[in-house]
Amino acid sequence: MPITIDEALARLVGRNERPTQIFEIAVELLTSVTGWRFAAIGALNADRTGVDVLAVNEDGKPATCWSYQLEGTPCCDVYNGTIE
Repeated sequence: MPITIDEALARLVGRNERPTQIFEIAVELLTSVTGWRFAAIGALNADRTGVDVLAVNEDGKPATCWSYQLEGTPCCDVYNGTIE
């Protein structure tokens, strides 16, 4: 059963966690609030040619993170501002 946005924000507020833990909590809450089966948070890598996925939640459970090259992906279009 999805939780409310207020409940999700209450779980994040006042946390003194390291960033990775916050990302793990955030993707869990995002899937719960939206009812989506999958959510991930990623960051550009140091040379800005790829993305390192920092936290993943799939079907309500943490999943393995990965990295990928940005070129040719929808994320690249968003990063470059070329998506309509």
